[in-house]
Amino acid sequence: MRVVVPKPLRLGDSVAVFLPARAVDHKDIEFAFQLLKKQGFRISDLHAIGKHYYQYPLPDVARADLINKQLQDESISMLWTGRGGLGTLPILDRIQWFKLVEKPKWIMGYSDITAVLLHLWTNYRLITIHGPVMRDLKEELNLLELTRKPPSFEWQAQFILNPGTVSGYFIGGNLSIIYSLVGSNSLPQNWHDVILFIEEVDEYIYHIERMLVSLDRAGILPSIKALVLGSFTDIHDHETPLGKTVFQIIREVAGKYGYPIVSDFPAGHGAVNKPFWHGAYCNFSVGNNNAQIVMFCHINKMT
Repeated sequence: MRVVVPKPLRLGDSVAVFLPARAVDHKDIEFAFQLLKKQGFRISDLHAIGKHYYQYPLPDVARADLINKQLQDESISMLWTGRGGLGTLPILDRIQWFKLVEKPKWIMGYSDITAVLLHLWTNYRLITIHGPVMRDLKEELNLLELTRKPPSFEWQAQFILNPGTVSGYFIGGNLSIIYSLVGSNSLPQNWHDVILFIEEVDEYIYHIERMLVSLDRAGILPSIKALVLGSFTDIHDHETPLGKTVFQIIREVAGKYGYPIVSDFPAGHGAVNKPFWHGAYCNFSVGNNNAQIVMFCHINKMT
């Protein structure tokens, strides 16, 4: 499969603030700005920061127009999401994503930006970065190193089913967003070479079950090579409980397929949200209490 990887960032490159979702104020992204300046990058497209149109920085059409200009601008090497939340899906089809094939740029974000990452992978096989938005950044992040080679991971897990070793393309993100894309051209038709990553925040446990069963009935969960669980944060239940945990639901819905399933991957809405190359090919090994993902990518070549 041919994949497209943007060129590694270089000192002096321009990073634009990507705002498909909620509005963000200057004070909320000051840490990210300081990091970019310290690492030698230029920052562009600041005029929408601090603007508010209800929950968004701009109305739908204006947000899409701004992003289209950013995609067209050859001086911009990376689009870093200012804030997630909501708002990306209504403008997804207004954006001229094909321009990224002509001149690939790095895009980084998560949460609501899952829709962008999956759309770009499905339609253009573009490698993006699932990682913190500017508003959430709380620790140093080396963008030069991050865009030069994909990071690999090794971690301890509290929940493991079917230990083993598989290889595939590592894609996914927020479960609610993946669920919202079912039946659209923003999700792959063929999941057979996919290692699926999911995470969630601020959801009811019954809805997590509903979404997972929907992915199962849509043929996604039966087809993948492995399932990786990130953080499931602030999960709620009713006064009369559902009677199941997230892990119990995962076991019931996906455990029957026999592929490796592992929890505690360090990404999502929890305290740790490590960036990874979304769409990179990886070797994935699961033992009895630990897991390892080794990512690699062949730039613009067959993999």
